[in-house]
Amino acid sequence: MTKRVGIEIILLIGSPLVIAELLLLFFQFPFLVSSAVGYFILVLFHLPANSPLSASADFETKKVNPHFKASLPTASSMKRLDMLKFMLLILLLIGCLYLYVEKIR
Repeated sequence: MTKRVGIEIILLIGSPLVIAELLLLFFQFPFLVSSAVGYFILVLFHLPANSPLSASADFETKKVNPHFKASLPTASSMKRLDMLKFMLLILLLIGCLYLYVEKIR
């Protein structure tokens, strides 16, 4: 289990960096901007279900029953490991944006 989690965290950290490096190499797109976009996309995919920012909605149920309301999110809707990954992605996103702004100055 820990080996799988380690590989997953390495992929979460490394995949936007590899894609950003390829974009820099072929298209001269700024490295920090493209990696920040990659981390932002990963943050969107790691949002907890039933959160106000989440994109997962039960449209079929809403079509059948227009008065359907999803259950309110609870504190236990995310496991600790998922919360750790989510916070790691947020920190990496903020770090990339901060470094880009400092580079511009």
